[in-house]
Amino acid sequence: MKAIVWARSAGRCAFCNKLLIGDLLSSKSDLNTAYIAHIVADAPKGARGDKVLSAKLSKDPANLMLLCDVHHRLIEGPETSGE
Repeated sequence: MKAIVWARSAGRCAFCNKLLIGDLLSSKSDLNTAYIAHIVADAPKGARGDKVLSAKLSKDPANLMLLCDVHHRLIEGPETSGE
């Protein structure tokens, strides 16, 4: 599932198009700075949760998006970043 999300997004943030692999400043070509977030939460009580759709879409790659840290914090809140 994660591989599908990465392939569809070409390793870039869904919002700002920032490349999420590698870091020029540290010369770490394999640095992963990405987060995968649900569009419809995987639990009904989660952010953007739905009583019916959460269970149906929890493992659907089309319900997932790749995000940079900035946009992940904006969408999910700061308490969920740094996983």
